Amino acid sequence: MHKTRFEKLAVKLGVVEDNWGNSEDLKRFARQFKDTYYVPERLLKQWGISTIYDEVSTLKEVKQ
Repeated sequence: MHKTRFEKLAVKLGVVEDNWGNSEDLKRFARQFKDTYYVPERLLKQWGISTIYDEVSTLKEVKQ
C-alpha cells in the first residue's frame, strides 16, 4: 500500500496517527496543500479547514 504525502510527512516528523490532530506541522501542511494532496477529512474538520471540494458540494446543494 502506498502512503500519501500526508502520511509520509507524519512518518518523517515521527508523529503517530493517534497524534496527527495535535501536530502543528501537519496542520500547516493541510492548510497549504488542502486542495492538492489528500488530508484525512476528520482532521480537516477538527482543524476547521475547508477545501474547494467543500465549496463545490455547497454550490450543488444550493442549486438543487
